[in-house]
Amino acid sequence: PPLYRTSTPQLGMAATLLTSAQYQPLRVSPHLSDTFMWNGRPCKGNELHRAALDDCHDKAARLLGEKPHLVHSRFFYQTKFRGKEQEGSGEAIHLAASRGHVRAVELLLSHGAQLDAWVTRDNQPHYDVMCAAVFAEGNGGDETMVRYLLEKRAPLTRNLDGRTPLHL
Repeated sequence: PPLYRTSTPQLGMAATLLTSAQYQPLRVSPHLSDTFMWNGRPCKGNELHRAALDDCHDKAARLLGEKPHLVHSRFFYQTKFRGKEQEGSGEAIHLAASRGHVRAVELLLSHGAQLDAWVTRDNQPHYDVMCAAVFAEGNGGDETMVRYLLEKRAPLTRNLDGRTPLHL
């Protein structure tokens, strides 16, 4: 069965691996002030999410310097899948990777972002950073970004629908 990381050593916590039966979804803070469009959906997030999405490197670096915990903060959105309303969420690294912003991804990784971080759908892990980069909001991935992630040994994992980035 798949395993999910529940905490990160970079924040001084021990990493714990859980099976999908033990997985507890991340809860998204309701105090998110920035709204933006991503993947065809209106999203709510924070300043770091917006900076990663818009490739504002200096702003992202400043925010991470002031508030390093933001690197793991999650944005959220509402979506419909098979006629059912669902909440989705992700991290700044998904936004930057999907838009081909290599410098932003480098910055986020240097501050503890993880290549195996998941975008969620209906509180379940849906896809990781490589899938976000390859799918690129339905536009096809940026070759430079995909090569960068491969060089960083980003995992090629199956998404919630059973597809790998190679299927996309």
